[in-house]
Amino acid sequence: WSSDVCSSDLWIQSFGLKILTEHQRKKKEHQQSGQSDAEIPITVISLIDDDPRYRSNQEKLPELLLWLFAGHDTVGYSMGTTLYHLAQNPSEMAKVRRALRRYDEQHKNDKGVDDAGAAAGNLKEVQNVIRESNRLLPATANISIRKIGREITTPDGRWKIPAGTTVFLPQYLPNHDHRLYADPDVFRPDRWENATAEMMDASIPFAVGPRSCPGLALDRKSTRLNSSHANISY
Repeated sequence: WSSDVCSSDLWIQSFGLKILTEHQRKKKEHQQSGQSDAEIPITVISLIDDDPRYRSNQEKLPELLLWLFAGHDTVGYSMGTTLYHLAQNPSEMAKVRRALRRYDEQHKNDKGVDDAGAAAGNLKEVQNVIRESNRLLPATANISIRKIGREITTPDGRWKIPAGTTVFLPQYLPNHDHRLYADPDVFRPDRWENATAEMMDASIPFAVGPRSCPGLALDRKSTRLNSSHANISY
């Protein structure tokens, strides 16, 4: 690590390294006790630690920190805003709970399904609530910071952006554009029932393309699962 890295960055890296080395210590103890690797729980940390492409802890650390903060902090924020909007809109909360309980009743005898929260994250009522919450209060206000490699002219021809310019998308602006969303400041999950292509294209909380957020799948899975648990249990 270079000496000009600020103290907070050093603390974060030290914290991440401590987590990684503690995982490795426990894994070694597990193996020395005679238990097989198959008995060790598969976690994000274990997947990173066991990846042969990483030759040292220094190479594993950035990936670990990415998932530790970007992959979990955004989940917490998304869950918090989703539950906040539901608390502010009791009728929408009741709609989600009815859907979850109906699913639970229909699948209570299915093998491998313990409760509604364990497998109901794909219900449209749950997905619409999370999508609408992310639209109103995106987990990342500014995404997709890029330095463009060539000159770009906007579709209407009004603006030219020189090559080498650093650009970013303030996610809040398209999410609240009245040309795309009727009553853009109102929490209306049902707007996603018949979403237009323009609505879907404008709502990109994880960016798009080959450099989109690698934590997309983790965030969606965790937010749907935990939001379902919270709504059916409390």
